[in-house]
Amino acid sequence: MLKKNYSFLFFPVLLLLSCFLLDKVFTLPWIQENFISWNRIEPVVYESRLSLLDDLLKSPDLDKIKSGEKKLVVIFGSSRAASIENRKIEELDDRLVVYNFCVPFPGISYFYYLLSLFQNQNIPITTLVLEVDPFLLSLSGHQYPDMYSYDIPFYFKHSDLWWEGQYDPWKSEGKGFSGTEFLNYFFRRNFYVFRYPFAVKAYSENNSFIDVVWKGEVQKKKKKYLRENYQNLLMDINRTNRGGLVNLSQEAKTDSELSLDAELKFQRYIGRHYRESDSQIKFLKKFIDYSGENSDRVLFITLPISDQLKKKLLKAEIDDSYIEKKFRSLKVRTKMNYLNYLEIPMHCNKFEDGFHLDGSCYSEVTDLLISKLKNLNILNN
Repeated sequence: MLKKNYSFLFFPVLLLLSCFLLDKVFTLPWIQENFISWNRIEPVVYESRLSLLDDLLKSPDLDKIKSGEKKLVVIFGSSRAASIENRKIEELDDRLVVYNFCVPFPGISYFYYLLSLFQNQNIPITTLVLEVDPFLLSLSGHQYPDMYSYDIPFYFKHSDLWWEGQYDPWKSEGKGFSGTEFLNYFFRRNFYVFRYPFAVKAYSENNSFIDVVWKGEVQKKKKKYLRENYQNLLMDINRTNRGGLVNLSQEAKTDSELSLDAELKFQRYIGRHYRESDSQIKFLKKFIDYSGENSDRVLFITLPISDQLKKKLLKAEIDDSYIEKKFRSLKVRTKMNYLNYLEIPMHCNKFEDGFHLDGSCYSEVTDLLISKLKNLNILNN
């Protein structure tokens, strides 16, 4: 009787098991080297952030941070904030220790995940610099952490499995992720094909040669080895600069190139009917609550974008003061510290693309940040 009643489950279960086993093929080093695009660096960057936290836990500065002898400044942001100059901030006071945990397109939820890791390890943060903008709050702005970060206990703890969403995301309340996002996370996290997209055409590109400087000499290397080199570079940056990238790039794009890039980024992340993610608004509110509980220890920042991308955003009714207006609409009773680079006329206005400033501009970005921190007296709290 049991065989008759449940035999129909045999083939679906067999198919699911076969897919699961087949998926493990994508974990093989040879497959990843040859069929995962050489410039797929996001997994490497996210893994390096956990390694950076391990470095902090092993650092001789940790006991001094916990005792109050040293002051910990942490930067949470996207790749646009990765080149803020750690050492320049540390020059303000020999008690300062600055760590940069920036990654590509993380979403606000990833920052909250990092904050929870700090709290779990009882690491006191003197000053938290937190990037926020319409892109990080968008529906497509937090896919990478689903694939390369988080852990199941965190995701489950911060999920509203039966959440159906609000007409106005800024009125969203609750734990965080929706049931649909939890399901997407489960598949992205447990099936490697989502995390490492397989592409047959990547084989030829990965095995093509490129000139690189190696031990003072120009040598030809296959592109697939560049990802490993980049991983080693990130580990070295963790050790020497506490996660802060030293951006020496001098690749400012022309106005026509930036216009084309702006159109691509607008279509991908914003569109004419922009809507924030309910879950990201919930996590932003958690940070606002954290800011209220830790008065004058959190600084929200919005970094520069190209003029061409600014013009595109106006089509979606997103102007330079968009985030500030949204903050005011929440009617937060506690004081919020906010630095909006979009409203500051910067001397250096060169961009590698619509999001990223040319490397030569980050000294000014850091100077403006330091000036704001001084005015708020955050570093002395």
